[in-house]
Amino acid sequence: MTSRISALWGLKALPDTIPWDEFDYGMVESPADICFLSRDDLRKEASQYTEGLAFGEHTELRWLRRSGGLYHLVYLNDQGRIFPGAMRDALLTWLPEAMPDCFLLWSEQDGRIPKAPEYPRGSGPAAERKCVTLRHYEIEGCCIYRCVALQPWRATT
Repeated sequence: MTSRISALWGLKALPDTIPWDEFDYGMVESPADICFLSRDDLRKEASQYTEGLAFGEHTELRWLRRSGGLYHLVYLNDQGRIFPGAMRDALLTWLPEAMPDCFLLWSEQDGRIPKAPEYPRGSGPAAERKCVTLRHYEIEGCCIYRCVALQPWRATT
């Protein structure tokens, strides 16, 4: 597996070259909303959010619209691809034993939240906990992670 990270910045809009088919889900945020989107909704609505993270089995894209209105994108890929037109790219070293291996999402079982979330939006309240699995990498002595998949959470004892 050849993993790479690449970046673009100073963009006035999200580029047309985003490979939306490489992603299964996305987590997006704006000043008024945070939600978890399916691939189809992500493709249609990504530009409405000031920041987001799209992910799939082999790829992740993070974007942020900075206070000046320009976008910064970071693309991680496990098949050696870099983002078209990337201004900078580097190799990543996969750390298969790194922890944690997932992060938990809220569910209807968590009485501390006023409304049960949907993963993805439109799928109905999450009756049971789900998690997003992670993959960890090293670059220049630093550890970073990327989201890989959404799945049911299974507690281990």
